[in-house]
Amino acid sequence: MKAKTFILTGGVLNTIMTLFHILLCLQIAEIYGAEPVYPLLQMFSVSGTIMIFFFAYTSLFYSKELTAGRTGKSIILFNIAIYGVRALGEFLLFPAVNWMIVGLCGVMVVIYSLAIMEGNREKSAA
Repeated sequence: MKAKTFILTGGVLNTIMTLFHILLCLQIAEIYGAEPVYPLLQMFSVSGTIMIFFFAYTSLFYSKELTAGRTGKSIILFNIAIYGVRALGEFLLFPAVNWMIVGLCGVMVVIYSLAIMEGNREKSAA
């Protein structure tokens, strides 16, 4: 498979994740709206949603650039790191592991790792 295919697949999944996190922001308002910790939770949630949207946007509209240079590869590596840390956090921080989150984050790590490996292979073959 081409690196672009992996990146576009990741972009679609990141778009779905963006929509999910928008709903999560609304749920945080309902659940924690009166709590003193609410503003902090909401700002982290909004910031995280914007970051995931950035991953979706760059993957869908700049897939070629993501494998062409160091900046693009850095964005992909950051994407891998975010999802890897999120999966690891399930084991370290939560009382019960949510295997759906671990699985989805693992899929994202694999997809973007394959994109980097395939992009390197395509570049060396050219």
